[in-house]
Amino acid sequence: MSATITENTVSDAPVTTQISAQVSPTLLRSEIDERIIKIRPSSTPLDQISRMAGARKAGSMKVEYYSVDLKPGSVHTQGALQARAITKDDTIEINIDTKSVLSVSDTVLFPTIRNTAGEPIVGYVFNVDSKKVTMLPVNIEFNEDGEFNFPAIADKTLLVRMGRAAGELDVQTPQFATLPTKEYNLCQIFK
Repeated sequence: MSATITENTVSDAPVTTQISAQVSPTLLRSEIDERIIKIRPSSTPLDQISRMAGARKAGSMKVEYYSVDLKPGSVHTQGALQARAITKDDTIEINIDTKSVLSVSDTVLFPTIRNTAGEPIVGYVFNVDSKKVTMLPVNIEFNEDGEFNFPAIADKTLLVRMGRAAGELDVQTPQFATLPTKEYNLCQIFK
């Protein structure tokens, strides 16, 4: 299986030194900063940041550091999808802007696309290929002819990544890693 690399994320493969050097060329170095802060959005990040607060010596006005982002929680469609009638087993193919966000057995929410009950449509991801996602709408009601009029999807429509849906012993998180990337801050002088 080949690795999928987009910006600073690696999916479907383990992170190797070659991939690290490709995504963040200056990450692997001999000297490492003395302090490492681990921040989780669900924890108390302000408390963690304030515990590490203090003065730090800098020999220049520009101070570099590494930061790690989380896997994005949403993607946008690329190109429009025409409205059409679908039956029970019909899947929907949608082009998306970032492949590495969605995986097989993820569920996605279309916040702006509604079913007949007025609720946002939810889909189950069957396949992620290149930048195309194949999904099955799951919270729709079919008419007496066994069809559902799937609404049109405009270009740049938001899709929100939700949880994975599989049997208890079948659910496995696919390989995914986010490598640190170099950023910088400018120092300020307070008098």
